[in-house]
Amino acid sequence: MNADHGFPLFGSGTDLRGDTPLDATTQIAWTFFFEGGPPVMKDGKPVPVPQHGEPLDANLPEAVFRLPPPSIGEPPVSLAERNIRRGVDFGLPSGQESASYLTAVYGSIPGVPAEELFPKVDFEDRFTEILKREPALAWATPLWYYILREAGLHTEGQQLGTVGGLIVAETILGSLWTIPKPWFDVAAQWRSGPCSGAPTTADHICSMTQLLQFLGEFADRDGREGALPATQPREKTPEPAE
Repeated sequence: MNADHGFPLFGSGTDLRGDTPLDATTQIAWTFFFEGGPPVMKDGKPVPVPQHGEPLDANLPEAVFRLPPPSIGEPPVSLAERNIRRGVDFGLPSGQESASYLTAVYGSIPGVPAEELFPKVDFEDRFTEILKREPALAWATPLWYYILREAGLHTEGQQLGTVGGLIVAETILGSLWTIPKPWFDVAAQWRSGPCSGAPTTADHICSMTQLLQFLGEFADRDGREGALPATQPREKTPEPAE
């Protein structure tokens, strides 16, 4: 979150479930996520920023196998199982079906073979047991799991693979097309603006760093603040007396 405070995904007291007021301890230090922010000091020493996330892979943290309330209202409590059930309910295609469809649109897309989807190094002897119980998993793998394995196999977890990347890209572009004046009509104007220094209008924003400068979260390299004042943490609402 910031140089002085970090919180577990789920735990007692303050965690990352959300739905709680922000205060100084939960204020996000954006310089941990994007370049161009102010230096961060902890115990008198500089902290390396920005900090990179863990590589994308199919290894889920233990906490998401037992989601606590109010994160969920009813079982199942495992995020993996909920993802699988949700995919079935919404009729999502499998990873292989998605790869086949996208290949027809964009050309050849490297697949993820079954031995990479369920590698023995991770599953040990359970690999054979899993496919005996549900052999279709080898050719009809849940999309979310396929995308994570694809990223680990084809990009070493540094970014989404082709299937995952195209799905995200098409989702974003499809959303932009729904805007009354499509973004594509004004994209050239945005790109024509200066891409250095704190922007004074939204039309001149062309990076996340500039967006944070515009919002007042970052100063530019010359120390100039953005057009809007920096956000302030909201104080927690006092608990009512019993």
